[in-house]
Amino acid sequence: FVTNMGVKNKIDPVTGMWTVQEFRNDTEDLLYKNKGGAAVIIGLSNFKRVNDEFGYSYGDKTLYAIAHRMLAVRTPGTRLYRMDGSDFALLMGDVEREVEKMQQAFAMLDIERNQIHLDFRAGAVLFPQNGKYIDQIMSNMMIALENAKNAGRASVVFYTEEMHLKKTRVLRLRDAMRECVNDNFRGFSIVMQPIIDSRTGRGTSCETLLRWSDERFSGVGPMEFIPILEESGLILPCGAAGRWQRH
Repeated sequence: FVTNMGVKNKIDPVTGMWTVQEFRNDTEDLLYKNKGGAAVIIGLSNFKRVNDEFGYSYGDKTLYAIAHRMLAVRTPGTRLYRMDGSDFALLMGDVEREVEKMQQAFAMLDIERNQIHLDFRAGAVLFPQNGKYIDQIMSNMMIALENAKNAGRASVVFYTEEMHLKKTRVLRLRDAMRECVNDNFRGFSIVMQPIIDSRTGRGTSCETLLRWSDERFSGVGPMEFIPILEESGLILPCGAAGRWQRH
């Protein structure tokens, strides 16, 4: 019974791959032995559509098909894992060569006479250069994957310290803006920009622009803070009837 439970916890029941816990164990073992390597997380940005259109059982069959394609094309020595949701991970040496092989596994799938097209994105972390602890490596993998998804193309993105600093700044800005919204929209203001008819030189209308400033941050322009407001949902209260304009 103990043995069976041990195997159950190590093997993902849908794909037959090693689980996320085994990924953690194997990575920690490499770190303990002072062995370097590369950890890669592969994400399917449009897999939710498969579940929504065909159901979860069909989604599991799709994940199973992908997993066995990946196992078929991997280089000997590369270990594959099923992570959370529709994410997969690899522990390997030559990242770019291996990811190129994995892309073959994500080419058009034919599942029960339905052709499935999935978007392939990958984030890579070299360790111990970019991670000396398993939680740090996993966090940096997700940051790299997020950047790969934002790049908008099927590619592998390697983690850099600059990505971490950018992610930290975004989180700090989001928290600061949420605080300001809850404090009667402190720091928010509007700027009226006239629109001029180039033929007559006369103003025809004006454009209302949102601005935000906070003494804790410098140089925060609309190209930076507007996407954060949109992603966090804070844009809705900011645009609600201009409540804060009177303050």
